[in-house]
Amino acid sequence: MHGRVPYAAGTIGVATAALKLAIEYARDRETFGKKLAARQAIQWMIADSEIELRAARLLTYQAAWKADLGQDFKMDASIAKVVCD
Repeated sequence: MHGRVPYAAGTIGVATAALKLAIEYARDRETFGKKLAARQAIQWMIADSEIELRAARLLTYQAAWKADLGQDFKMDASIAKVVCD
């Protein structure tokens, strides 16, 4: 169980970097005379990714917090790992 929380945290780090790259790419890339970042569908995808990333981060924090308090965190760690995968 203790390995699931750091695993989830590691995937959050990778996801954060990937989202940052996606945002930079959308700002730089131009298609059909318009920046990708100006296209509503791209904005929705980036927003959805940010929402998923924040949820995963909070679930991981909750599991780590319960572990630090010495509480049963098995379910929280499992949920965080599944969401972060």
